[in-house]
Amino acid sequence: MIFKLINFFRGIVHIKIEGKFIERFINICTYHNVFLWDIVKVDSRSMTMFLSRKAFREVDQVAEKAKVTVEVLKKSGLPYILGKYKKRKAFAIGALLFLIVTIYLMSLVWYVEVIGNEEVSTDELLEEVKKSGIYVGASKRNINTDDVISTLMLDRDDLSWAGVYIKGTKVTLHVTERDLPPIVEDDSLPADIMALKDGVIQEVIVKAGVAAVKKGDSVFKGDVLIKGDVPLKFSENKLHVHAKGEVYATTWYEIKEPVPEFKTVKELTGKTYKKTRIDIFGVSIPLPKPVAMSYGEYEMEVLEKPLIIGRNVYLPVTTEVSLYKEVQSKDIALDEEQALEYCVSLIEERAVDVIPEEAQILAKYRRYVYDDNGKKYVEMIFECKEDIGFNVVKEITENS
Repeated sequence: MIFKLINFFRGIVHIKIEGKFIERFINICTYHNVFLWDIVKVDSRSMTMFLSRKAFREVDQVAEKAKVTVEVLKKSGLPYILGKYKKRKAFAIGALLFLIVTIYLMSLVWYVEVIGNEEVSTDELLEEVKKSGIYVGASKRNINTDDVISTLMLDRDDLSWAGVYIKGTKVTLHVTERDLPPIVEDDSLPADIMALKDGVIQEVIVKAGVAAVKKGDSVFKGDVLIKGDVPLKFSENKLHVHAKGEVYATTWYEIKEPVPEFKTVKELTGKTYKKTRIDIFGVSIPLPKPVAMSYGEYEMEVLEKPLIIGRNVYLPVTTEVSLYKEVQSKDIALDEEQALEYCVSLIEERAVDVIPEEAQILAKYRRYVYDDNGKKYVEMIFECKEDIGFNVVKEITENS
């Protein structure tokens, strides 16, 4: 690769040698340090080969001594390109300016990538490294990767490792997140464990304090489940502790949905409309469209594509295509079974937001109910098992 690049700047000539004494020609070239490469035998009287522009100046003398003929097949490389356009000064100046601008742009950062993060947002990490000089448009030579990593690790408690890699015009920030320890509860203050919601007690696990309920008891929101007041033997006084433990209860969640006669669905018509924007150096330029979009309903998808040369050379040009897909709403009549299934699916979706993630669903029941106006609903009851206790700090008086 380097050899080809050097020869491009020096100039390359592809020639064909014909005659009886081709081997003599090659030997004389070797003797006079005329370097030849990619020698290919065409037939018994001819060969093709490459040599530099400088070496080509000596070929005629060597060919005369070897009694062979030389035919130029092709001249290539920067000297010949410049020679071709030497009379067109404007072109030459433009080409030179283009080369200078390209070299300058290649010295800057045009894309910053963050990988390895799950809980910590990418935008947050980009803001952190921006303080250390990594951002779109920053000079690569001003970036000290060791300083960036040190600063990031000192400022962030949620990262266990970080690495910064620069390739082309792309900077990659690779991080590994730290598993943070759970927040420690201040157990120095006296507290009871109270019911967060209504339920029927299934299991009481006391780690500190005294149980105030037992299996089978019905409790309501706000009832004390585990007391922080521990009686002392041979004394009327009580030891006030921070109650600890788990109280599992059966709980119920009721969710209902009206029974519809129709279900509205949206179908793609197959028609699409594209809007394209080109972002150059942070300036957004919309490309004109001859016809405006006229869709009443649509789905939109945005695709961003940076201009990349190879794998790691990002240029400050991004194409953003907004794809609009036309949709039409359509009402579909439902029979009783279909309406029931549709309501159940809607209720199941709502249940994800209503029922705590840590709750265990034991059973599901469904039934039809009616409101005062006779409107029909599907109601689902989710029977769950969950820890319903939470700590409430209490004030201690002299008489307590």
